[in-house]
Amino acid sequence: MNPTTLRGLAACMICIAPAAFAKAEPDTTPASSREAIGQVLGTPVYRDQLRLNDPDADAASEMRRLFVTPLLQDYKERHAEQLKPTNAEVAALLRFTAENHAERMRDVEPVLTDELTAVKGELAKDDLAAEQRRRLEVQKRVLEERLERPSEMFAQFMLRNWKLQRHLYQRFGGGRVLWQQAGIEAFDATR
Repeated sequence: MNPTTLRGLAACMICIAPAAFAKAEPDTTPASSREAIGQVLGTPVYRDQLRLNDPDADAASEMRRLFVTPLLQDYKERHAEQLKPTNAEVAALLRFTAENHAERMRDVEPVLTDELTAVKGELAKDDLAAEQRRRLEVQKRVLEERLERPSEMFAQFMLRNWKLQRHLYQRFGGGRVLWQQAGIEAFDATR
């Protein structure tokens, strides 16, 4: 997909979003008369595919889900060989993260271990409300993950994302790069 196509898609999404969300209820008309709000990779996208009653689904997240996600998935499939991390890259990242993890743990491991012990103590109580138990379980998993050395699965994820973003950056004009939770994002190139 060339930069012009991607820019056109972004412009269409900006125009489509307000119109697509103007209706408050999902479309219940028969499939033959569904209202198309756009198209991605030759496939129509219909108004009734929007999750209008989901409090976590805003216009931007729905446009991303229905338009950008299929485009990125298609792009990743077409460039799978170039985006696949090599064994050497995975090994190098694991060595680096192991060293970095050991250094970082010198200062924070006692604090994290104390927090984990406290959370496990709370979880041992029988009178916890379901929501409180769920919150503590999440907190426990997060603390355990922070204490563990990064895994090969982590390395694969980080490298795949890095290679995808680098690939987009190099092919679609460079520009600004954002630092996100999952690593770098070729912001302008993706746009």
